[in-house]
Amino acid sequence: MSNTQANQFDIFISYSHEQSRLVLAQKEKLVAADFSVWIDNENQPVGDESMPKWLSSAMIRSLTVLVFFSKAYEASENCQCELMFAKSKKKPIIYVRAEAHFRPEEWLCFVMKNAIYVDLTGRKYEEQWKCLIERINKGIDSLNSEMRITRKFLSTFLLVIVFSIKILIEIILKGGQNSN
Repeated sequence: MSNTQANQFDIFISYSHEQSRLVLAQKEKLVAADFSVWIDNENQPVGDESMPKWLSSAMIRSLTVLVFFSKAYEASENCQCELMFAKSKKKPIIYVRAEAHFRPEEWLCFVMKNAIYVDLTGRKYEEQWKCLIERINKGIDSLNSEMRITRKFLSTFLLVIVFSIKILIEIILKGGQNSN
């Protein structure tokens, strides 16, 4: 389902670098499943010190955010900023447990509330992986549907405006002819 629009991604991955091995393996599987994925270790501009700028830009250009949560994620201020930014932009967020048996206890507990998450650390990995793919596809399909509806609305709206302008021009031209 890889996105064809230039510089847009299906998925933005938010994670703590302590879970790099697990996250990079999942990223490779997502790419193999034909998703376009943004992850910081591959897409960071070389020598660019403006991390918040390129991170926020990448997140804005992504359709959904995967949060690989763990104790290290919860302890990271950068991860907290990423997640809060995703929420402020109303990005669809899918939570993925990246550390076996971990349950958020601090700020992440409040942010996740009663969120349903995918657990890729347990015995039912294949079942959970399928669930993750379904949730990603469902979220992307929903966003694409919303974009189609918005485009259709805008097209209709523009037609109404053009038609209204045409009528106004005709009225103005007729008014000018009547004064002669």
